[in-house]
Amino acid sequence: MKPLPYRTYSLLLAGLLSMLALWAAGIPRLKMAFAPDPTWQRVRMTGIWRVGLDPSFPPLTMLDEKGKPDGVEVRLLRRVAAKMRVRLQITALSSDALYPALWSGQVDSIIGGLPFDPLLTRDVCYSHSYLDGGLLLLWPEKQPQPTLSLAGLRVAVIWGGEGDRYLRDTLRRGSHLVPKRYLTSREALTAVQSGQADAAILDAITAYTQAGKYGLRWREPPLQSLPYHIAMPVGAHHLQAAVNGVLKQLPPQWYLPLFAEFGQRQSCKGE
Repeated sequence: MKPLPYRTYSLLLAGLLSMLALWAAGIPRLKMAFAPDPTWQRVRMTGIWRVGLDPSFPPLTMLDEKGKPDGVEVRLLRRVAAKMRVRLQITALSSDALYPALWSGQVDSIIGGLPFDPLLTRDVCYSHSYLDGGLLLLWPEKQPQPTLSLAGLRVAVIWGGEGDRYLRDTLRRGSHLVPKRYLTSREALTAVQSGQADAAILDAITAYTQAGKYGLRWREPPLQSLPYHIAMPVGAHHLQAAVNGVLKQLPPQWYLPLFAEFGQRQSCKGE
């Protein structure tokens, strides 16, 4: 029997090394798949998913006329819980108590316009983003879309807000625009509606709930992104996978009808 050529040995060795590298790369995932997840075990055993939120941020989280939690994020939680076949149990907390409640085991997850925080990833794992609350460009429905450079435009923003900071950065880059600063989003929206400004830069939540009332439309994706996530304990990888599985099935812009609904409610209350 003839010995195999040197090139053949080299190819076999390279193939073997590649297989070993792939196997080694998969070890962390295998460990995660078989590692215990006490949070998920408790959720499955009790059939209850405990979620903490601050119900004082309409239209994301709020209390309805009967004092029960409602809002865009609450509707999302109900949808996720139903898909996971567990009962949703909401715990009302102040914003500064959300993460401590998660770390102490008082709740299994928290929600409330939470951005990804890389400084917390040793203690927290995050779901996929379910909504982007970043900055949107708004302008009158009957007008053509403004250029993204904003050159020559009078742009309304909230004084000292994220939109104002975005404009300052844009000005530093040499764009020639005219900032129009207001104290509230209502004043900024009214300025565009009345022709005192050509466009506005406001957060997506305000755009989704208020733009239609002022005859404005918006452009996506956001000028500046701010994805929101559901937060869970760092070891809750099975719960994270279950939540992400539901979020992946959400239709695009699933939230728009809800923002329209809750925006209408706020209008009826004169807010």
